Amino acid sequence: MVLLDVMLPHVDGLQLVALLRKQPAWASVPVLMLTAKAQEHDVSRALDAGATDYIVKPFQPEDLLARVRSHAPLP
Repeated sequence: MVLLDVMLPHVDGLQLVALLRKQPAWASVPVLMLTAKAQEHDVSRALDAGATDYIVKPFQPEDLLARVRSHAPLP
């Protein structure tokens, strides 16, 4: 699982998701975006780029843990 922000210092998080998804080894790895960008078009762009889920900051730790568990359940 990858936890990734949209706004990164050296690369755009959406571009990074798209690059990851082009790599066969990363195709099925869940990517959760954690970001302060909360507008509907931001969410759509991230999901279109290949993100698995999108969580807006600030968030409750319990919410993050629930999303992590739902995308990467423990055996």
